Amino acid sequence: IQEYAAERLGPADKTRRRHAEFFTELAEATQRDHLGPAQAPLRRRFRTEWDNIRAALQWTVDSGETELGLRLAGALTTIWLDRNFAVEGQQWFETLLERPEPVADEVRAKALGTAAMIAGVRSDFEHAVGWGQDALDLYRALGAEEGIAWSLTTVAIGPMEQGRPAEAGPMLDEAEDLHRKLGLPGGLRRVLHLQGQQAAAVGDLDRGRRLLRESADLSVGADDHFSAASSLHSLGDLDLEAGDPEAAERDYRDALRISWDSGADRLVCYSLAGLA
Repeated sequence: IQEYAAERLGPADKTRRRHAEFFTELAEATQRDHLGPAQAPLRRRFRTEWDNIRAALQWTVDSGETELGLRLAGALTTIWLDRNFAVEGQQWFETLLERPEPVADEVRAKALGTAAMIAGVRSDFEHAVGWGQDALDLYRALGAEEGIAWSLTTVAIGPMEQGRPAEAGPMLDEAEDLHRKLGLPGGLRRVLHLQGQQAAAVGDLDRGRRLLRESADLSVGADDHFSAASSLHSLGDLDLEAGDPEAAERDYRDALRISWDSGADRLVCYSLAGLA
């Protein structure tokens, strides 16, 4: 079908397809780098290319190349977490996920997982849980353990934010086991962060602070600036709750320094708010 469709494309459409494929391949080749030392230059690269990426996404919608569009959108975690792109990102996912064209399960699952993460960033927990659960169901059907681990990590945010933190515990425990089993240090750092927040939410503030400190230290060691700043900011919140304003100021300042140096603008705002 793809070969037949390609034969019917005119020269302009062939050029646009190659354009969309180039940025899809670039995003897929670098999608894991958002959890490591390359995240800052990668963020700058995608900012520079954003008009091209937006044009590529629009072409996939206009041409019915939904699978290619979902591959591209699903691999753009770095840009969707940057600045104010989360709103636009969710709009692209809503458009592409509603399209009628057939899409491979693994592509749809990946896109749903990224869409759920973006909705969570926007505090749209209805979509975050719905998309995350859809991704989890697909990954379980595929037997894809890495996808299961990340989906559990995302879905657990729902009950935590909706006042039912105890329900998140088993999800995060399963996710932790899978991230450790598969050797996924970035996923493990994220799970430890959420386990820290969950522990504090169920009343174990000391354990929450220990887990967030572990997540922050591991993230700093891996040059995962985004995760380090995020964990330090959350740790500052728990320091205040524990009645330790000096520790809170130290952690907020460390979060501000790291997020400023790495260009993670959203976390700069959070850190400044903590220090206010």
